Amino acid sequence: MAMTFVGSLPVTDVFSGTTQSSRPYLPRLYPLSKTPSNKSSTLMMTLESSSSSSASTTESTTISINETQWNSAAELLRSYGGMSDDDDTEISKILSRAFGWTSQAYWRGQRTRSNPSLDAIQNALKVFTHELQLQPNDIRSVLRKFPEAMALDEDGTQLRDNQRYMKDTLRMDAERVRKSVIAQPQALGYNFDCGGDCQGECVRCWVRF
Repeated sequence: MAMTFVGSLPVTDVFSGTTQSSRPYLPRLYPLSKTPSNKSSTLMMTLESSSSSSASTTESTTISINETQWNSAAELLRSYGGMSDDDDTEISKILSRAFGWTSQAYWRGQRTRSNPSLDAIQNALKVFTHELQLQPNDIRSVLRKFPEAMALDEDGTQLRDNQRYMKDTLRMDAERVRKSVIAQPQALGYNFDCGGDCQGECVRCWVRF
């Protein structure tokens, strides 16, 4: 069952530092139950697990949700990520995957069910907009393919390092880097190079680029 939060809060402009008002956001996080509150919610989520020696079992995990952070994160994507007021479901899915609520294909347990980091999102948006020269529709395309790009670190270091690697090591000019990021945004998350001798880190490996 989907969980729905309803709340409204001011959001600081990621570039100018001014404050703007936001509309209520309705994040849908799966498979959480609806447990609304003013600022945060403590949720009980049922997880299914299995092992070779026993049948599937269930366990309950208590998770703290900061709805203010979810609302602010959603407003940032609407304002700078090419999203509109009609994209709440897509925004929810992007944020949920970026911060470890759904697929663990990239994170592999390094980030699990964390609240959205506004610093990480703001700094990622700055890199996308100012350094990679991405337009809002480009940013939307990038986040659809690789939501984790928003959550790699707090200050955008890996985004800048990978951009620099493409320029300095792969000898790509700025326009080619921009087009490559749009076409294959997963490259922003690469931090390993097996050199052709596979080490099982394929989702993070430059060999795929």
